[in-house]
Amino acid sequence: MSVDIVAINGEFFLPQDAKISVFDRGFLFGDAVYEVTRSYGHVLFQLERHVDRLFRSAQAIDLDLKMTPRQVIEELYRIHKKVGKADRYVRWQVTRGEGEIGMSMHLAKSANWIVYVKDIDTINPEINKTGTAIVTSQRLRNPKQALDPNIKSGNYLNNVLAFKDATQSKATEAVMVDGKGFCTEGTTSNIFRVKNGVLQTPPHKSDILVGITRTLIFEIANKNKMPIEETYFTPQELEDSDEAFLSGSVREITPVSKVNGKTISIGPIVSKLRDLYAIGIKDYCEKAKTDHPWK
Repeated sequence: MSVDIVAINGEFFLPQDAKISVFDRGFLFGDAVYEVTRSYGHVLFQLERHVDRLFRSAQAIDLDLKMTPRQVIEELYRIHKKVGKADRYVRWQVTRGEGEIGMSMHLAKSANWIVYVKDIDTINPEINKTGTAIVTSQRLRNPKQALDPNIKSGNYLNNVLAFKDATQSKATEAVMVDGKGFCTEGTTSNIFRVKNGVLQTPPHKSDILVGITRTLIFEIANKNKMPIEETYFTPQELEDSDEAFLSGSVREITPVSKVNGKTISIGPIVSKLRDLYAIGIKDYCEKAKTDHPWK
């Protein structure tokens, strides 16, 4: 197992010794919220934004986190420092806690915090040249009216079932569609395409999680006068893209070379965006020397 350490309510465990109750609502009902980021060196990237989103997710499901954002940031750095290794994957999940089996959230006693720190899958530099293959899934994305994807919850079966389509097609990601047949997002990523020199991604009001990397891409594009817009597009239009890529906190910006078996070019716009994103990472980590004195 590649996990370095697990912290449960602040107490450290080896992976094989980490346990929670079988009556925990995260296990029983997916009644939980979570976030994932990665560290560059010993800096947890965009941690403030991830923690802010965790609190928004918790508020949306009426979950009391029992901590302030500053306390969460300090605690995550404490755990990361305990591991003592650079370039890690960090996931923190907060369940509503354990209690009698039943639908009422008031049956839970107190929230449980679980933090996982593990080796991050090394990004193969060759993928920037060769790209990755993706498919569009027939699995519909959960609509916001049912379960808003902006709530990063423990209810992930929608994504797991969609990813099955990617596995069966020997692809690395599956993009789900909405009830009208428009692309929404990948199972763990946002999807972008380039058409006629313009960066395009599904609108924030569609059935997507507005990813932090997605937001950074808009900031980078606007700063560098790269045309970018939110727009709906179909799987067929995605196949017809001039360029395409996936975005996410762990995968960063991953060029797409095939959609449903159709070849997509890896062009200059995605390459430029990757270079600018790398500069953004460096700038953030440098600024963290003063913003994150406890790291």
